[in-house]
Amino acid sequence: MSVGAASLAAEPALSPVGPGGPASADAVPEFKGWLSKKSSSGVPGMRVWQRRFFVLDDAGLQWFEDDSCSVQRGSVRLQLLRGVEPAPDKGESRFVVRAHDAQKGDDRLEVRFDFEADSVGLMKRWVQLIARRLQQQPFSAEAHAARAASLNRQGHRASLAAAEAQMEAAAARFSFGGDDESEAGPSAAAPASAHRRSKSAPEPDTAPRVGGSKRGSAFAGGGDADLLSGAPVEARLLRIAGNSTCADCHDGGAPTWASTNLGTLFCIKCAGVHRLMGAHVSKVLSIKIDAWSEAQLQHMEARGNAAVNADLEASLDQTAITKPGPNAAAEALEAYVRAKYELKSFVKGGAGVLPTIEAKSTAQVGMVEFIGILFIRLVSASHLPKMDALGKTDAYARFSLGDRECRSKTCKHSLNPKWSESLSLNVRSEKETLIVKLYDEDRIGKDDFIGQALVPLSDISLDGTPMGFDLTLQLHTKQQPTGGATRASVAVELTFNPLS
Repeated sequence: MSVGAASLAAEPALSPVGPGGPASADAVPEFKGWLSKKSSSGVPGMRVWQRRFFVLDDAGLQWFEDDSCSVQRGSVRLQLLRGVEPAPDKGESRFVVRAHDAQKGDDRLEVRFDFEADSVGLMKRWVQLIARRLQQQPFSAEAHAARAASLNRQGHRASLAAAEAQMEAAAARFSFGGDDESEAGPSAAAPASAHRRSKSAPEPDTAPRVGGSKRGSAFAGGGDADLLSGAPVEARLLRIAGNSTCADCHDGGAPTWASTNLGTLFCIKCAGVHRLMGAHVSKVLSIKIDAWSEAQLQHMEARGNAAVNADLEASLDQTAITKPGPNAAAEALEAYVRAKYELKSFVKGGAGVLPTIEAKSTAQVGMVEFIGILFIRLVSASHLPKMDALGKTDAYARFSLGDRECRSKTCKHSLNPKWSESLSLNVRSEKETLIVKLYDEDRIGKDDFIGQALVPLSDISLDGTPMGFDLTLQLHTKQQPTGGATRASVAVELTFNPLS
């Protein structure tokens, strides 16, 4: 592969393994993977996030410099663990572990460890397994006596039974339907030394799957409640009045895309225009593969194509404008959709006009049909070069497929930025290559190029399975990775959704 191309060695799937071999039916499996941990030292409010490799086993929770587990950076013994819970107020993939402060004599005192996983699904998996470890942890007579004495001395009336009940409830809440995962076993976030997640062991990105595949909450917009995807979502959305056809054109086929805020369903071509308008106008989800919350589905059921069009196309018949047909030019389709939603041209009393959309020549567009959409979840980057005078970097990413391009938000003042941002690009051919470029944003002057990586689409699963990549960046001349690392990298999750 040419210099700068992503190294794509397959990552080994992680399996539940006990100290004496395969885990029994009642055993809690050992679990390993990468997490971000907030440093426990430093001035409050100024503590930094550090990426570490974690191991949860019979000894407790341990973290290491890397996945070789040769340099340990910290640990919490299982006997000291008090509780674990998600922290949705801090971030959708954040969670907190509470432990007894062994350095203090007071049993009431606790220390809190702040963690962030690479996805909501992985966060739930860690919480589930830690809670189950706590639930099954036997308390010795000495531990019971010491804790009871401490509680009595300090006037506490909280019972150990109540604490254990809370642990049991936490474990039940984050149960994934049993110990067994797929045949490949539970997987973890892509470590820095591995570059591609195995196709046979996709990352567990969500709670139990219902009715179909699921790409996760980054696209769903839901909370901690169970999410739906696939056939159950299609059935509920397509039976809403007017939803059997596209809301914006005479496509004729059943729509496969939706706007969760507008409450309409539309075809793939109109979905492209909705994405062009931006998420502040229309938030687009697939009704086939995306995960939906109950609140989103109820909002859609309260609206629907018939109700929305009765409002937004109330005066359409009084104009000389007609709804685009299935063979309408891209410019005509874009003009109509923008007029309908952005300009409100066809509401009662609307101006009844279309915006001017600059036509592209056939040489520019090539009259090529798109074969699908590439969904991109930009997770994080590591060991970026120092790009400003303060030794930090204001990083953002640009993704491109041919002439199609999208850009992430800027992550300020970090050499190890975390985005957890979702983007998408239309795909024309499986032979295309995704180009990932990172830049340092400058307030004055031109933004500085940091580095790039390449991902041939031929390396991505074509069946809608999310795949994680940890891409080595080919850095700009004279730039060097930081933190003593031998490479700078960017972590992404890619999902190809074919039109078929």
